Amino acid sequence: MPKNKTLKDIVGQNVKAIMVAKKLSQPKVSTLAKKSGTPLDQTTVGRVSRAEFPATLDTLEAIANGLGVAPWLLLLASGSDVGLLELL
Repeated sequence: MPKNKTLKDIVGQNVKAIMVAKKLSQPKVSTLAKKSGTPLDQTTVGRVSRAEFPATLDTLEAIANGLGVAPWLLLLASGSDVGLLELL
């Protein structure tokens, strides 16, 4: 029986999907976040993308800035009416 996905799992899956779609590495996401004024360590990007770290709202905002997306996009569950990659 598949386990229910947590919000941490959903965010991690979305971060990975956006990184792949935009061809961004963890260091690049970190650098782009810092350039937008939100400090972010590349290890944090990795931990969030692997659902190892419960991200704070500040961390979600920093990652979203680094990815160049609105923070709410990181919260969309797969199977929702709006496809994540369609919004990029």
